[in-house]
Amino acid sequence: INTSRTVAGAEEAAASLEWNFAEFCDHVIGCDLVENPKPAPDSLLYLCKLCGLSADEILFVGDTEFDSGCAANAGVDFAVATWGCKIHLPATYYPKHPLELLDIIKQKNQ
Repeated sequence: INTSRTVAGAEEAAASLEWNFAEFCDHVIGCDLVENPKPAPDSLLYLCKLCGLSADEILFVGDTEFDSGCAANAGVDFAVATWGCKIHLPATYYPKHPLELLDIIKQKNQ
């Protein structure tokens, strides 16, 4: 998870949902862990470092202009979560359903 919230705020928000998806994530990167929050690239670059990944191995999925800017500034592919986003954002991918992300990931790994 890469969020504009603090880590505690993100974990609290995730726990309040029907199912706590944060429990399935290896890392929660909040604005309190980096010097410059989104749309600066700091949070994505920090995630790359934690995971031992390069920018071309990341697909960042988001629904705000801050997410889109963060991805662009970090040099990573961006997919707009169009099922929850009502504005047009610059992106590499525009999946209409979350399951389409699987096809995008397969395509990126070819």
